[in-house]
Amino acid sequence: MIDVQEAFRGRIETFGAIARRCGFLIDVCRVLDVPVVACEQNPSRLGPSAPEVAAALRSIPRTPKMSFDATFEPAFAERLDAGRMQLVVAGVEAHVCVLQTVLGLLERGCDVFLVLDAVGSQRSGDAAAATRRALDAGAIATTTEAVAFELLATADDPRFRDVLPAITAQLAADGVGRDAATTSG
Repeated sequence: MIDVQEAFRGRIETFGAIARRCGFLIDVCRVLDVPVVACEQNPSRLGPSAPEVAAALRSIPRTPKMSFDATFEPAFAERLDAGRMQLVVAGVEAHVCVLQTVLGLLERGCDVFLVLDAVGSQRSGDAAAATRRALDAGAIATTTEAVAFELLATADDPRFRDVLPAITAQLAADGVGRDAATTSG
């Protein structure tokens, strides 16, 4: 989770949805025992993570950073699981910290899944250009719901029923009916 800080709420038009989707991803990862690494850009100036993200992170530490590329921060790099080469990235701003972190992770040989419905910038053109650049560099486009179902892999997973309420709530928040969430399982 890259810099989903409350200071961006009034600056990024879709920030509320981004923060909610990032919280959803964290909740899914928690249920499925997938490690989460979160950072905050210059928190003394930009403040803490948005409440939707902070609530989901609970006691997961947030790495304060000054570098736009989170991989330059030793504390962030140390929290990355050395054996985990597939990483899901979401946050703000798409054209600054998200893009630079994606490029840094790709440079380190990671498979990076960029969650397109959970990234944003103050200007939509910046987000679009950053997305194109990240994908051209080798990042893989995905969405929050796709990540959840890929991590589950099967409706037979006993944790599916633990994740389903979060998926249903996420779909409802996006204005999608409950039936859509249950068609897969």
